[in-house]
Amino acid sequence: MPENTPSKNFQLMESSTVEALIPKAETPWLWIIIGVVLVTSLIFWLICHRMKHAKDPANIREAAFKDAIAALDAIPQNDPHSAALESSMILRKYLSITAEDPALFETHEEFVSRHDALQKISQAMRDEVAAIFSRLATIKYAPDAANANDETIVGDSRQLLHALRATLAP
Repeated sequence: MPENTPSKNFQLMESSTVEALIPKAETPWLWIIIGVVLVTSLIFWLICHRMKHAKDPANIREAAFKDAIAALDAIPQNDPHSAALESSMILRKYLSITAEDPALFETHEEFVSRHDALQKISQAMRDEVAAIFSRLATIKYAPDAANANDETIVGDSRQLLHALRATLAP
């Protein structure tokens, strides 16, 4: 062998590419599984979203009415301040559920002065609601509510609740 020929052990070889070192997947099982999970999640979300919005408004109003009556019945009859406070909160919660009004999150003055309050009911009923809330606010914030009667507070609130139920029914 001539001296100027390189030996086979010391020959330069072309380097291989990085892509050649990565094993090729014959079937894309990972992508199929990810796709199935995403489609299933989307279908589940759509079904839940549609069921959430498909609740019957009449059932919601009736449940809110029953809850409000039960809460009015549970008001203790010994403190006019707490009776007025609880009656006001019960009525506001009922209005927020049935009339979709933000009365629950407003002060008495904000509610009474808001021109778009309770647009779903008649003006006469709105005036009656404002009058009851004004009376309840007077009792809640009075330094001495000795002349306020607990039974009248709860009775007037119950009467207003029945009137609102009749007004808000479809």
